[in-house]
Amino acid sequence: MFNCCTLSDYNYLLKGLVLYDSLEKYTKEDFILYYLCLDDKTFDILNELNLEKIRPVSLKELEYNSPDLQRIKQQISYKEYCFTLSSYFTWYLLKTKNIESCLYVDSDIIFYDSLKRVFDTVKDKSIGIITHRHIKDLNHYVGYFNVGIVFFKNNIKGMESLTFWKNLMLDPSNEYSKEYGTCGDQRYLVLLYKMFEKHVKIIDEDIHYSAPYNFPLYSYEDFKLENKQIGWKGKKDNIVFCHFIKFKIIDFDNNKFQATETIQEEQELFKIPQIKELYNEYFQLNKECLKKYLTN
Repeated sequence: MFNCCTLSDYNYLLKGLVLYDSLEKYTKEDFILYYLCLDDKTFDILNELNLEKIRPVSLKELEYNSPDLQRIKQQISYKEYCFTLSSYFTWYLLKTKNIESCLYVDSDIIFYDSLKRVFDTVKDKSIGIITHRHIKDLNHYVGYFNVGIVFFKNNIKGMESLTFWKNLMLDPSNEYSKEYGTCGDQRYLVLLYKMFEKHVKIIDEDIHYSAPYNFPLYSYEDFKLENKQIGWKGKKDNIVFCHFIKFKIIDFDNNKFQATETIQEEQELFKIPQIKELYNEYFQLNKECLKKYLTN
């Protein structure tokens, strides 16, 4: 059984359902997606949909059992609170659900291969993280590692590291915040790696993934939508998952979307036609999920 989790409010629910559909399509093994619902509307919709492998969890349930969350919620912005919840929710699941491990996944990620590809990379390690593979040197601000995919085992080192990360986020003025608290929960992964290095597996050493910040690094001569094969540092493989950060639907009826934060960035990205193909496909998958799940 592969256990994973994500979180969103209603604004990101459609993307979360695209994520779920991709897991259903490519993961033939049993899996559960625990979904932390950040508002009542999301919780009610997921309960009504009653999807076989989604387990909706109410934010109220999480907060009711945590004075720490109740306290910190009053001190930080909603965006910062969402950053705090990713580590806390993962920790909560490992503490309460009697599961061996859990993979946290941002809701705007889509899989093109089985979860098994990710879980198998970790092997005897207790923690799994991914690098950015940045096209620019942004490590001084966002960090070397990306928080879109993070894996923890329910063992001594897995829980020790996850608890450490969770507690950092519950204390914005912690002793490491000036150096590592520059990008929500993300740059703390650099600190986590330094402290637990021998227990960490860098997942993208073994598999390829893509995102706007690394798309231009890859070669695409063998790429087709059916196989999504890319090359990097002489190694060719299919994209296992893609992180569509900043993706925004403009108009479903007229097939309009914005791929990145600015039009200029999008134009630069789409100079590689295969990247535009990926985005067009992702848009269509969002459109299909809207009709399938959220249209009465």
